[in-house]
Amino acid sequence: MSGDVLFYMFALQWAMAGIVWNGGKESQSFDDDRAVIKAVSMVSDHEIEADRQREIQANYHFGFTFFLSGLFPLFACILLSVFH
Repeated sequence: MSGDVLFYMFALQWAMAGIVWNGGKESQSFDDDRAVIKAVSMVSDHEIEADRQREIQANYHFGFTFFLSGLFPLFACILLSVFH
């Protein structure tokens, strides 16, 4: 029973890490909006690119934290299955 809980903890944490890592690369849903295009034309490209780089870096760091936190339940699950 505890092995199942550990496995689901590991799977959930790594799934969330995958969503965070892949979800923050590029936004395609707002690039075609007329209001966004107008707002982007009012702001310099340097500020937008710097903000996107900060967001990507923050998403990578947050996803890496989820990835590392999922290693403990994975190893515990493996150890529990080997020695059980």
